Amino acid sequence: MNIQNLIRVLAFAVAMMLLPAQAQVSTSWVQLEQHDAVQVRLLLPGKTDSTENTVHGLLQVKLTEPWKTYWRTPGEGGVPPDFSWQDASTNVSNIRWQFPVPQRFSVQGIETVGYQGDVSFPWLIDVADWEQETTIKGTLTLASCTDICVISDFPLELRFTPSELTADMDAMFVFEQAQSRLPHVNHPLVQVSRMVWSAEQQQLEVSVTQQKAWQQPRLFVDSLHPELTDLAIEQLAQRVDGNTLTARFAISHWLELPELVGKQIQVTVADQTLQAELSSQVSAGSLQAHINPQTAKPNMPSLGVILGFALLGGLILNIMPCVLPVLGLKLRSIIVAPAQQTAIRKHFIASALGIVFSFVLLAVMVMVLKTTSHAIGWGIQFQNPYFVGFMAFVTAIFAISVSGLWRIQLPHGLQQWVASRGDNSTLGHFVQGMFATLLATPCTAPFLGTAVAFALAASNVTLILVFIVLGVGMALPWLLVAAWPKLATKLPKPGAWLQWVNRVFAVLLMLTSLWLVSILVSQLSQSDASAYEVDTEQTQWLPLSGQAIAQALAANKVVFVDVTADWCVTCQANKYNVLTQQPVAGALQQENVVAIRGDWTRPNQRITDFLKANGRFGVPFNQVYGPSAPEGIILPVILTEQAVLDALEQAGGTQRGNHEAN
Repeated sequence: MNIQNLIRVLAFAVAMMLLPAQAQVSTSWVQLEQHDAVQVRLLLPGKTDSTENTVHGLLQVKLTEPWKTYWRTPGEGGVPPDFSWQDASTNVSNIRWQFPVPQRFSVQGIETVGYQGDVSFPWLIDVADWEQETTIKGTLTLASCTDICVISDFPLELRFTPSELTADMDAMFVFEQAQSRLPHVNHPLVQVSRMVWSAEQQQLEVSVTQQKAWQQPRLFVDSLHPELTDLAIEQLAQRVDGNTLTARFAISHWLELPELVGKQIQVTVADQTLQAELSSQVSAGSLQAHINPQTAKPNMPSLGVILGFALLGGLILNIMPCVLPVLGLKLRSIIVAPAQQTAIRKHFIASALGIVFSFVLLAVMVMVLKTTSHAIGWGIQFQNPYFVGFMAFVTAIFAISVSGLWRIQLPHGLQQWVASRGDNSTLGHFVQGMFATLLATPCTAPFLGTAVAFALAASNVTLILVFIVLGVGMALPWLLVAAWPKLATKLPKPGAWLQWVNRVFAVLLMLTSLWLVSILVSQLSQSDASAYEVDTEQTQWLPLSGQAIAQALAANKVVFVDVTADWCVTCQANKYNVLTQQPVAGALQQENVVAIRGDWTRPNQRITDFLKANGRFGVPFNQVYGPSAPEGIILPVILTEQAVLDALEQAGGTQRGNHEAN
């Protein structure tokens, strides 16, 4: 706190002692039962401006250590606070937030900007009628994070008449303390001397000068321009040269990056007793060479590595139980109706194109969902009962057809339409490839989760590129046969054995259909999560919540988190092959271990937020927390007994090592 602010606080303290006592106008402290680490209160200290019809307010937030919340521009993965007041409030025309200077946090290479501990946000409340009773009523949406993130909605309601408000001594002191932490807008002793944007490097360089030398400065940039509110801003480097502070930032956007040149950018800077907020216009130019920032994030794989993961993940999908029956049917079709090498090549290329095309469609759908702020994730369409029902019906029809009990016949008119266009099988093989992709989405293969998570958090161009490579990876076996059709001609000739093959594939498809029906039944009958669930090994699973994890860690417990879904084949394999088998089941029942499960079978925003906070967009996802691993140990997609037991021991402190299980 600088000298000017200190004098201002003392002056107000003296002035308030001369005022008559007045009961302060405030809400009670609001604390949610499911997340008691955060308390909020709205306070009116009695400071008003009748000429501007403005009432000063203070939103107070108490955060239990080590929880933190976010600034107006929160950085990667953060969510700014928001108060929805428009629908239920009366005589209120606007509420303007004021933000104290924040801190910068970095966890595993991800940078966020916000506050830790207690923080207060001054409000400027504009009213329509100074003499009229006023109601502020709405929902405060506040994100709070430690190793996990929780987004909470706090109901706030306060009634008052602006003309009747008088100053309360205690409230005014709290308010002035909060005011003293605000940056000085357009500080006369500080100026932005340079703000240059390099479109080629997608970096912004800012230089700020003051009259004396900088000591331990913090510098933040953001913009309230409508086109720039969703920018992702990461500080790459900072350099102090006497009274000149220069910082460089990487700027990105989840859609196309808008034009920055000519736009106004806000600069917030703090250094010991100095707190300033300035605004400057961006100009195009070259960056200073002497800063030399490292643009790559720690532990962040390169695009080339991610594309390699995507290729391998797509390839491995072919041996997953979701896709294997379709690939088998493809090979069976060659045995039943031997074709020339040219026809084989054409059919398999058509199927491969169907696979790649469907992955492109998935990428486009994801981009649309991102634009409309819907939840996104790998296999998320299986949360829709209508989609699951349709897929169950289609796989059942295929099973009956393959078994020979009933043949699929196209309507006569459609048969003529297809026949008139020559070879009527190409479209069918193309659709067969798309069908294989649809069945692949509830499966998560090794390398696939990393590639998809990277793609969903990247730009649209990168997202499409990763999904195309995923499609190429899955299409590799089909392309292999297309490149060397003689491989298909080496298959045995039709015979009595083929009837048994037909029955095997019919059973596999029917089992797939029954599995989908079981998912549908679960979705239609599933009730909200109870206090806990018990699996076949009598492990008690608490429902996933940030509070449950925080409470267990506070009690020095080891926490095993399992995020799963009934439609996820890999999840079920993990459950029945590892989690319900000894010795893992016994380890999860130990007194010092708390088992927590998030069921993503149906849409659940809390679970979606948890996955996003951990950089994941699909299931399965398993993580172990403990006294020696407060940030969590992420387990591999396909669990093994040894991986789970090692992570439990490491989190409990028996072992030391990397916080990423192998």
